Parts: sequence; structure tokens; C-alpha cells
Amino acid sequence: NTSRLYCRLGGEGPAGLPDTVSAVDVRGSRRWAAVMAAGLLAAAGCSRGEQGVLVASGNTSAALEPATTTAPVASEPPGITAAGSAGHWVPTALPEGFAPTLIQEAHGRWTMFFARPTDPGDLFDASLRVVGTSTDEYGLSQRPDVRRVQVAGRDLAVVPLYSDGQTYGTVVIWQPTPQLWVAVEANSPPLSEADALDLAAALQPVEPAEWDRLRQALSIDSHVGVTDPNATPITVIERPLAGDTYILTAHVPAGYPLGTEDRRLACYSLSYRADSSPILCDQHPWWLRIGGQLFVFGPAQPGTTSLQIRPAQGLPGPPIPTSTANLGSGPPGAFYAEPIPDNYCWVDITRTDNVPDPALGPIGPLPNNPEHPTCLQTITPNLSAPSTIAR
Repeated sequence: NTSRLYCRLGGEGPAGLPDTVSAVDVRGSRRWAAVMAAGLLAAAGCSRGEQGVLVASGNTSAALEPATTTAPVASEPPGITAAGSAGHWVPTALPEGFAPTLIQEAHGRWTMFFARPTDPGDLFDASLRVVGTSTDEYGLSQRPDVRRVQVAGRDLAVVPLYSDGQTYGTVVIWQPTPQLWVAVEANSPPLSEADALDLAAALQPVEPAEWDRLRQALSIDSHVGVTDPNATPITVIERPLAGDTYILTAHVPAGYPLGTEDRRLACYSLSYRADSSPILCDQHPWWLRIGGQLFVFGPAQPGTTSLQIRPAQGLPGPPIPTSTANLGSGPPGAFYAEPIPDNYCWVDITRTDNVPDPALGPIGPLPNNPEHPTCLQTITPNLSAPSTIAR
């Protein structure tokens, strides 16, 4: 649905639209527009203390909060928007199912990545990207395949995306200032040239403070093992063992959540008998000896409640059941930590209901672990596929 947000100077209730100034179109539900009220009012031209009115299908909704109000956190997908300087631009509307996943900045270039939850690949494989650059890196002045179109009053350049001589999408480029080129890169499939043009028409500038929020919320740091020094530690698992207690702690990123766009992960650590693992962020199991005891631990997907830990590669021993614990406040997800016998030097961790979980799977001592050579010697006679072990 597309709604139009007007700014009006005061007035009682939503009836009529007297003294309206400016307007901005918003794609999405009324609830989402109301949630984004602060940014939308600014985009509509409201100044502090003025009132916004959302109109959909010719009917005026309840009045939105004044522009001085901070927008609450929403549960619906984004449609980020706010008025701001010309340095960074984001789309006020996205194709169905798409959400922002990552922001990367380097060498005068920034990229905002968007994807759907079902899309394969890593963060950098996103099928939709909005790019800002201080140079004409697309070479528009020298390309014979440039088409010029005008959409929503913007002069846009359209060129194909190529890889190995094959077209795999569309780039729509706009130059809002002499020093800035903003491009919408849309892979096909799943997106069409029309989608890319719509997105280019929906670009709006964001304030520096809003961009900083998005940059932090969409940081890649926790996805590549960089911990947040200001994270909040939260005890997730605390269980007795041999007269002591082992504790799995989640390290929740500072300020989480920074809006619905926040994609940061909770990192984690395990401690036992005055010994502790490093703070880890990896989305895979760990096999570590801590305080003299061997443990497997790590994250699991939200909704995972119980696991089986089985000795693998022909090693003897029964499966060990264990339960997960959900993080009460923080990024969605579950964690587990379980002591295992010393002879379980290679294990396979699965959900009890056999639902695939990419955060689980086989694990043993990694090559930099001093116990790796001994484990490798133990399981080598049983290996049917030696390549499954990192040597």
C-alpha cells in the first residue's frame, strides 16, 4: 500500500487537511508509517512541533506524533527515511520481503546491502545494493550502453550489470550533487529494471545521526568475529559441574536494538573453574577444554530447544542430549553448552527434531588447538572422507 504523509500547521484532529505543507509518499502499512513518524515528518517538511497526517486511499488516518517525538521500535520490515544532508541516501520503499542487511564504507564509497531472509549466500551476496561514491566509477560519460530516463523529476542513467560477458541485472544512477553519484544495483532475478527505477525514485537523504545509527546497526563486525568493547554481558546458561559451575555468557551489542534494522549478533563466552574461553562471535560450534573440562558450546537458531551431541567419525559412545537457552533480551537466538567425555574428540551436533540448523554440525579441535594432532590420530583409521577434517 502507498500512503501520503502531509505536514500541517496544528489543528484539532485529522479531519480535513487545512494549512498543509509538503508531502511524502510512503509504501507500506499505516502502522509502519506511524512507527517511522519522526523521520517521515521530517521528510514531509515538518519542522519541530508541527503535526503530520497520514492519508491512505483518500481517507485521513489518525494524526501522527509531532516531529519532536522519537519513533518507537517496530516489528515490521523497514522503509527507512529521514530528511538530511546529501551525503547518504536510502530508499523510503523496498520490494516485498527485502530488508537492509549491511552497510560498508571505505575510500569515499559507501554501500547499503538489502536481501530477503530466504536469499542464499553471505551478506555480500545481497541481490540489492544502494551505492554512494564521490567519483563516476560506472564510467557513464564513456559507455555506449547508457540510457537516460526521467523518473519522479530525477534524471537517471540506466546501464546493465555485467559479469563474464553476461547481463545479470540493472544499475540506475543518479547524481544529486556534483560530488556524489548514487546508484541502485539490482540483480535479475529477483529484481527487474522497473524495480530499480522505483527504488531510485524513492531515495531520500538521511541526517548524519540517522546514518550513524544505521551504520552501527548494520555493522559487519559481529559477523566476522569483532567484539563490541561496550557490549552488555548477560548470563544465559549457569549449571553445576563437579562442585563448580560453568557459565555461558552472551555479550549483547551496546544499545541493542538500534531499530528494526539492527542485524548485530550477540557474541558469547564460556567460563569454568576460573578459566574462560575468548569472547567468540562465530556462528558455528566450538570444541574447547576450559578449566580442565572438555566442552562443546555455541549458538543455535531461534526456536531451537534441544540438541543431540553424537561422537562422530566412528568414535564409540552414546549420544548426549542437551537443552538450549534463549537470550531474554538481545538479538534473537539460542545458546548451548555441554561438557563431554575426553574420548569425544570429534562430534556431530544436531537438533533433536532433525530440523537443519546452519549454526550446528560437526566439530572437533581446530588445527591451532594443541589437542588436534592427537584427535586426528585417533579418528584417522575411521575416516571415510579425510577431507572433512581440517589438517
